[in-house]
Amino acid sequence: MGEILLMKTLKLFISIACYFGTGLVYVDQELNGAIIEALKINPILQQIALTLLIVLWVIKICWFIYDKFYLESKERKQKMRENGN
Repeated sequence: MGEILLMKTLKLFISIACYFGTGLVYVDQELNGAIIEALKINPILQQIALTLLIVLWVIKICWFIYDKFYLESKERKQKMRENGN
């Protein structure tokens, strides 16, 4: 039970970070970089943040694929075994 709760919490954290980060990047692009100029963020930190955002999206996509194909089929097989006995 604890493992399921941990995985759901991690998945929620990654989703929030991805969507919030993407929204922030979009708003900054629409304002022609006004947010970055106002916060005076170092260009190296900008690159690191963008790279982390991309990495989080890749993790989210891989996790979705793993969850969709592997875990759901494993759950279906488990239910079939339980119903068969």
